[in-house]
Amino acid sequence: YILQTYTYSWENHYCQMYNLQQKWSEHLLESFNFTSFLSALNRILFPVLISMLVSKKAGYNSWSLDSLCSEILKIQPSSSKLLANDGLELIEAIKANVKTWAESQTDIPVADYRAMVTDAASVGLTQDTAYLYMQGHCVYNLIHRIGNHLSNSRIDFRYQVLDKSLSFTGYPQADAMSADIKTVL
Repeated sequence: YILQTYTYSWENHYCQMYNLQQKWSEHLLESFNFTSFLSALNRILFPVLISMLVSKKAGYNSWSLDSLCSEILKIQPSSSKLLANDGLELIEAIKANVKTWAESQTDIPVADYRAMVTDAASVGLTQDTAYLYMQGHCVYNLIHRIGNHLSNSRIDFRYQVLDKSLSFTGYPQADAMSADIKTVL
């Protein structure tokens, strides 16, 4: 189960914010701070991921990760206006979509939510790491689209930035994954 989960979401490791920003900065194509963008995305995702975990634990039939991902990817980052100021307008559009979506889901008891925040932190899910716990293709596809638009065909963003930013060491989630895999094997 552990190995399947890690391989299911491996794309997230291409989007590890510090490695991604470093590789993007090497090309000096466009001023865009992926670290800032992903930090803002974390603040949107964290509360809904916690609510999803509470929902799953309580046996509710709502709060689907697939439907959350579709709300995030609904907006195409294909305009310079959306991506100005490190994607501030894109973040606001995602925030509005996710808020509307979350309001249509089953209410989560506050006490259960607070308890889940503590439980989630024990496995590394915090407000600073939430995007790493999404379905991998969701975050990867969003970042890929942003990078393609920003690079405007001057580089192949996927191969020259995303592929080069992949690292399975040097940040807590990758280090925990490595330790878990060694324990299982």
